[in-house]
Amino acid sequence: MAFTQLPCSDEMDITGRVPGRLNQEGTGVRVSPAWWATHFPVRAQELIHHDARFHPRRHMHDAPAGIRAIAHAHDNPECVVSGVSALALLGLPFLADSCDATVNTSAGDGDREWGLVRRRRKAKRTWTVRWRGTNIPLSQPTDAVVEALQDIRDGIHGWATPTWVSDAQLLWAVQLVDAARRHLGVSEPAILRAARGRVNRQWVTKVLALSRQLADSPKETEMRLMCTALVKDPRLAGAAEWAQLCVKLRPAGLVFIEQVPLFDGERLITTFDLALVDLKIALMYDGGHHLSRNQRDKDFRISLECQLQGWTVVRVSAGTLEQLPWVLFRLLKSRGVVG
Repeated sequence: MAFTQLPCSDEMDITGRVPGRLNQEGTGVRVSPAWWATHFPVRAQELIHHDARFHPRRHMHDAPAGIRAIAHAHDNPECVVSGVSALALLGLPFLADSCDATVNTSAGDGDREWGLVRRRRKAKRTWTVRWRGTNIPLSQPTDAVVEALQDIRDGIHGWATPTWVSDAQLLWAVQLVDAARRHLGVSEPAILRAARGRVNRQWVTKVLALSRQLADSPKETEMRLMCTALVKDPRLAGAAEWAQLCVKLRPAGLVFIEQVPLFDGERLITTFDLALVDLKIALMYDGGHHLSRNQRDKDFRISLECQLQGWTVVRVSAGTLEQLPWVLFRLLKSRGVVG
């Protein structure tokens, strides 16, 4: 699925980016002490329960992050929406929906009732956005990214962690920064400047060194980091059984390229998430939208055209991604690239 980078500016109208309506009559899903929400995109119960397993406090959130953040902003007009909540209001399509809402306050940390975390910190730069005619103060995008990194470091947010990862917080941070760079246009130098004196510089530098701005989704980020661990930096992997694979793959000098387009003449057939171009091996991560019949038919047609051009395409999903190292090794072994 391709995403368009969203333009962001102070005083912008975000009504189109945050669907839903709020009421105080008790209709819909309660999202704050005073507000209920309706007309928002429904989250699948399976996804809600899955995300709650990895939430630091096992919280379940039925409503998306954006509408919850706006409800809490109404309840706390003296606060500034921060971190992943601010990024959700600006249109970030990933990660925030399973997280508690966060706001900045100058009067001490508050409780977490209704999934709200008040953090005693001063927003460096504050924007004001409009939602259905109401002004909402929020942290400027770069500051929001840094606040989200602080929240990750402090254990406020957590997402699903694959078994192979040696450092969950590092993975989450890279996924967040990738998404903010890709979808909101936040730059790497701006993050580094904004993080000065707020987040450990050595850690932020490591996050940015691993980050890229081309991944469409956090799962694509995970797949890229998996390949990085296999062929370049085995310290990223905590899976002991990977050690032998890393030893065999690293000498091959494999170089994965991101977002490689494949054309038939001037017609774009597809864009590979990752590719070993010289070997004509491509990796594709298929998210939930690939389950639809129309998309599956499209994927099969694309795979056929890739085969006709001599490409081997390895497609993985959430349930098969962790098998990729062994599939890749066997494929390279069959080509005589590794022993």
